[in-house]
Amino acid sequence: MAKKRSKSKKTTTAKKSRKPKSRVKGAGTTTRRAKQASSSTSPKRPPAAKSVPTIHRLYGALKAGASDDQLNDLVRELISEVLRKHPVADQYNLLILFDKTRLMRTDADRIYRSITKFAKKKPILLVLCSSGGEIDAAYFISKLCREYAEDKFIVAVPREAKSAATLICCGADEIHMGSLSELGPIDPQIKNRPALALKQSVEHLAELTKTYPTAQEMFATFLSKSLELSQLGYYERIAESAVQYAERLIAKRLTKLSKPANKIAHNLVYAYKDHGFVIDVAEAETVFDKSMIKHNSSEYRLSDALYERLKLIERYFRLFANKGFYFVGSQDSDAGIYDLK
Repeated sequence: MAKKRSKSKKTTTAKKSRKPKSRVKGAGTTTRRAKQASSSTSPKRPPAAKSVPTIHRLYGALKAGASDDQLNDLVRELISEVLRKHPVADQYNLLILFDKTRLMRTDADRIYRSITKFAKKKPILLVLCSSGGEIDAAYFISKLCREYAEDKFIVAVPREAKSAATLICCGADEIHMGSLSELGPIDPQIKNRPALALKQSVEHLAELTKTYPTAQEMFATFLSKSLELSQLGYYERIAESAVQYAERLIAKRLTKLSKPANKIAHNLVYAYKDHGFVIDVAEAETVFDKSMIKHNSSEYRLSDALYERLKLIERYFRLFANKGFYFVGSQDSDAGIYDLK
């Protein structure tokens, strides 16, 4: 029992001998104040620089008179921004034909240079925005897309693909359209007048002679002085060549349509009285085939976004540098840039 009491005393003594650490009054407050003073005197970090939108950089470059190479770099960057937002673009070798001027053989050359540079063969998606032009150029463009496409050739029409541009669509497996998309008749134009107009004018005069028999001599005299028969034959042959081009392109499609190729081609050239007639989604389904026309697809939405971007770029070039702009080729191509008069 004595041993236990002895140990108890030692423990108590040890506990009593421990003294609490002395605190200096105000020491913590002084340290905090020192830290605050230090932070207030140290230089502040500058805010992170905000990246300038690419379209604003294009504006600055146009106003500063940048070179075509510098402008093309910015245009390609603006196109890439759109493509990154639309994953469907990765499924295709993408071509763009955005040209408000006349479709020409040089456009076919640009498509050829781009299409032969694709590293891997994929289905072809052509974003098409054109009011038309040379019919032989359109035939070559459609033929090239068919030749270099793997499995499928698709055309997406964000707004208009008229006249010869509609001929390009004839060779596609699918035409992707939206509410504002339009195709048009492919009757050829000569000096901005329909090639078929001359034939139809003569037919109309013939009808008038039936209504007014006494005026036959007057009409005959008028025709003999104003018309060469060779002209009538020439214009008709041009219209027939458009039918042949369309028929050949339609026949090369991977899947056959419910209507014969020659009937579709003939209707596109002869069935419409106005060259500017709007062939919208519903009309296109009757002209071609319902299975061929796709409405508001992912491909169409991509084409619509590209159209809006390219239209904005074209406006910037025109307003801020008095330059014309068009884009024909792949996303890596150079734009067409020229001085406006």
